[in-house]
Amino acid sequence: MCVYRFFFKQKTADEITTLLGFRRGLFRSPANTPPAKADALRAWGAGVVSEGAVGDDANAAALESARRDGLSYVHPFADPLVIAGQGTVGLEIVEQMERVDTVVVAIGGGGLISGVATATKALRPAARASGVEP
Repeated sequence: MCVYRFFFKQKTADEITTLLGFRRGLFRSPANTPPAKADALRAWGAGVVSEGAVGDDANAAALESARRDGLSYVHPFADPLVIAGQGTVGLEIVEQMERVDTVVVAIGGGGLISGVATATKALRPAARASGVEP
């Protein structure tokens, strides 16, 4: 979101996908995805398909769709570029805080904490990263 907020703020979904070299996004999400999240993706111009009861079901469907239809597949949290993008949050923390002892990061799949911890510790080696989940 940090990169989106600063670099793409005035761009449409079509302009963003073109800049990034992608075709229009198609998200496969489990049935329990909050409607607000799916609505936000649709507002950005992406397609959203509900697939399966849990994230693993949706992920399997996305992999099969990518294989079958020749689409690019980007894992939602275990992709090095996604983790690098999440690291921009850590960079912002370090830029805005003179001293960083501990960053507390929400965990789900692990992509956010991987990126935040990597970036934060690269610039503030003594800092700690702690993951929390509801």
